[in-house]
Amino acid sequence: LGRDDAVISKAITEPSADMAFKVEVYKGNELVASTDDHRKLTELAPLTLRVGTYRVVASYGDNKTGFDAPYYVGVSENVVVERDKVTKSEIVCTLANVMVTVNFDETIKSNFKSYSVFVEDGTDNGGLTFSAGNLGATGYIPATGILEWELALEKSDGTPYKTSGAYDKVQARQHFNLNFSLEEMEESGYGAIRLEVN
Repeated sequence: LGRDDAVISKAITEPSADMAFKVEVYKGNELVASTDDHRKLTELAPLTLRVGTYRVVASYGDNKTGFDAPYYVGVSENVVVERDKVTKSEIVCTLANVMVTVNFDETIKSNFKSYSVFVEDGTDNGGLTFSAGNLGATGYIPATGILEWELALEKSDGTPYKTSGAYDKVQARQHFNLNFSLEEMEESGYGAIRLEVN
């Protein structure tokens, strides 16, 4: 297996206006108010809180493995609520899980009757399988610090081939774009699988 590790990019995904963010307000560790849709909060319909200092958490999605399942989160610390005043808190939410996409070069598609890659976060959270039926899909896994992958190929005669690898120091907002191709080696005539991550 030839492997070229290129720069692992930061995922650039912007929340859209139609996404309903959950808002939770904490006093210390106690949840004191919440709403499942931030768009319901207006000056005429705010969350009503006692005077004090709060931590506000906004989130969208669940921090679990899934296709097209981004998880965004943002926190605003030390939000001070005063008597008879509307307090606004701007929260910047960013992607809190890891984005994964997979591509197979035409050399893989034309030389193998089946091809797939299984990716997981190194825990028991489950994983995602990318194959011919869902290429182009975007997968998301929790940011546990590790990304493991296993490539499974099957030739037209039924001969299987498997190889695997892992990355550590994986962080939220990273985008792993795994590109697999087959390279011919002139000296031996055998092919080698090439993985490029960018």
